[in-house]
Amino acid sequence: MTKLPEGLIATTLATTYTVELTGAGPHLDEFNEMLRMTVVRRGPGCWSIDRQAYCLSVTGEWDWGRSLDHEDDWFQAHWFTLDDAIQRAQAEALRMYENFLERT
Repeated sequence: MTKLPEGLIATTLATTYTVELTGAGPHLDEFNEMLRMTVVRRGPGCWSIDRQAYCLSVTGEWDWGRSLDHEDDWFQAHWFTLDDAIQRAQAEALRMYENFLERT
């Protein structure tokens, strides 16, 4: 039997967070599925904000995402730190909800 290196431990790493609106609000049940986003770990210190097949860019635009065909500059424009990604996703969900309410 192979001996494992001393000090080796197994850790648990959260790789995905779901961001959605909670509470009471007009039409929230109707819109929540469309507003739901995930913050996904893409590598050490790199997180994306995904909604359906789109990724939020650092400029606040939704771009077709998650394809391996993109260049490095695309990834840099769509990846955040974890704290920034969670804050941006929460703010974006609220902004989108407000826009939906204005249209109804």
